[in-house]
Amino acid sequence: MKIILVLLTSLTWLLSHCSSGTSTVLQGKITDAQDGAPLIGATVKLMQDAVVIRGVITDIDGSYTLKLEPGTHTIEVSYTGYVAARKSGIPVFEGQVIDGFPAQTCRR
Repeated sequence: MKIILVLLTSLTWLLSHCSSGTSTVLQGKITDAQDGAPLIGATVKLMQDAVVIRGVITDIDGSYTLKLEPGTHTIEVSYTGYVAARKSGIPVFEGQVIDGFPAQTCRR
């Protein structure tokens, strides 16, 4: 019983320290390029090669928040009926909050 308690305590400590690292946030608003209307339910994806690593969906006003690890990233925004926008080589530094995807608007 003591061994299980020690293991659970160690695991809890490890998980809390691994997840408490400083993360970076990419946040912004996705809108239509022609009329500026928010795109509700657009997908903002963190890509590595052709693989989706993490993604979020925009809310009712087209806003999103995507947590990233420090490094250089590729972000893709897609929405049904629109041309997908992709930007590579986005530098992200520890603890940084980045406002906006470089191509915030999507076009049909």
